[in-house]
Amino acid sequence: MREDGADHQRVESRHPERDGVYDDEGGFHPSPCSKAPFVLRITCANCNETVVMAGMLLIEEHEQADEYSDDVHTWAQQDLVPHCIESAPKLFEPAEGTPKKVRDAIESSFRFYWLDRDACVSRLRLAVELFLDSEGVEDKTASGAPIPLG
Repeated sequence: MREDGADHQRVESRHPERDGVYDDEGGFHPSPCSKAPFVLRITCANCNETVVMAGMLLIEEHEQADEYSDDVHTWAQQDLVPHCIESAPKLFEPAEGTPKKVRDAIESSFRFYWLDRDACVSRLRLAVELFLDSEGVEDKTASGAPIPLG
């Protein structure tokens, strides 16, 4: 179980061979920076909900010399860059009684959180506007000028 209480199980991850060469003994030596498409399917062990994500796996090889010996340590940094996600995990549960239009805008922001943070914030702004409309909050002054939120 993770620290946040979620218990996710990795079910499937597929990506083609990385760029690189094989030596005479069959060892693989990746190029210093390579990328490969990935598809990842995760199923929550608690609720059995499945999330599918696709995008690029970026792999960057690094070397660091040991300051006390002549040894060189090699390590790889791997980053998943999602391009699409289906059934994005809920970041929070909207309050009970939240109007459907507001709830839909909030829940659509969850998908964008993983792909485009600016778009995520835009969806949350839309949810705030829809909520204010549902509560009958005026958005214009008596003279017709817009009332700023900030």
